[in-house]
Amino acid sequence: MYGSTAGHLNRSPSLEQRVLRGRRDVVEDIAGITLKRTYDLTAPKGVNGRNSDNTLIMQRLGWAPEIRLRVGLEQTYRWIYDQVVSDRWIAGARNAIAGI
Repeated sequence: MYGSTAGHLNRSPSLEQRVLRGRRDVVEDIAGITLKRTYDLTAPKGVNGRNSDNTLIMQRLGWAPEIRLRVGLEQTYRWIYDQVVSDRWIAGARNAIAGI
């Protein structure tokens, strides 16, 4: 997308502001898995979370996200999953044909 706005504009679904931990939980739910959590309490903490105010991007570019975060993650996960399954099937078929 091109516009006449100088500088950077951060975009985040304003009603779905979540920290990384929350996003991980959403992806686990979509995938139907639970990841093992290991925390290094001696590691640098960084920021605890970030919020985004999308008012500026709407004012300057007239744009707002059309797809909710969870829906986009579900679509992306399914696409990646299908690619991995397809690649495995193709590799298995090639191996079967080659007699491996």
